[in-house]
Amino acid sequence: MARLCIDLQEGFAGDTVVISLHGKEFFREANLRTRLQIGLAKSIALEPDQALTSVEIHLVERKVSTAFAVDTSQPAFVGVSVDPGGSLVHRVSREPFGYV
Repeated sequence: MARLCIDLQEGFAGDTVVISLHGKEFFREANLRTRLQIGLAKSIALEPDQALTSVEIHLVERKVSTAFAVDTSQPAFVGVSVDPGGSLVHRVSREPFGYV
């Protein structure tokens, strides 16, 4: 399978983030903050073993989560942000996101 990169982008402010694939936790980190200069809090790369990957992202303290599936039969890049209302939003790209 191809590589899956998840970028935690805008709106993270001291959050504990948990990311699960197919219901199994694979990433947990506390106190994640967006670096305002570049719009990125953390970038996570992995190589899933299935062509369709089920992703769930949870912000523990805010009690907010989102779940979606990503076609990982080819490289996939997912940008995840916290919108001004506090919800998680994501976008999928076949190209890496650029940061300055």
